[in-house]
Amino acid sequence: MNLTLNVFLALGGVALVFSALILRITRNRVSSITVKIAIVLASLVLLLLPVMSEPLVIYLRGLTGDFSVAMLLLSASTIASILVQKDFVTTQDKKLFYLMITMMSLILYPLSLGWGSIDTYQLGYSFWPIEWVLVALGLLAFSLRAPLTVVWIATALISYQLSLFESRNLWDYLIDPIVSVIAISSSIVGLFRKKKVMSYAT
Repeated sequence: MNLTLNVFLALGGVALVFSALILRITRNRVSSITVKIAIVLASLVLLLLPVMSEPLVIYLRGLTGDFSVAMLLLSASTIASILVQKDFVTTQDKKLFYLMITMMSLILYPLSLGWGSIDTYQLGYSFWPIEWVLVALGLLAFSLRAPLTVVWIATALISYQLSLFESRNLWDYLIDPIVSVIAISSSIVGLFRKKKVMSYAT
């Protein structure tokens, strides 16, 4: 395997996401920060173990594909918050983060699957107005004091300009199917909780 920078970053992203998943699953079983750090390091070692001459992380990448900046930031914030036992992302920021991902997912995936006359995925290759829309969304997030959302949009745009991923499509830097499912699910759950609270209030 030719380990280019693109491939290295993609494999690192997969390792980060699965390490966050393992830590999240085991977080209620351990309380020591040292043990939690050991779990993260052990997860990384496990993912690098060879399976049929190739590291496990390569096979996982084949199953999941490359993760977007949104998924990587979500995984990194999950690991950080569990290790230090403090949530770095405010509820408002996370709601806005999930809302924007949900909106992008609803714009991208249905139309890309042929449910409309426009293939929105193709626009991600060269349709420069999308970048200005993202800048506007980033400024909106900044005004709302939503740093996670700002960092997500800024990092995605910079990574796209530097071609850090193997893909040359802007959408792949912004979102991926897995983070879209997480965001849509969280948005739906949050909506139902809000309705439930309002029903109790009345």
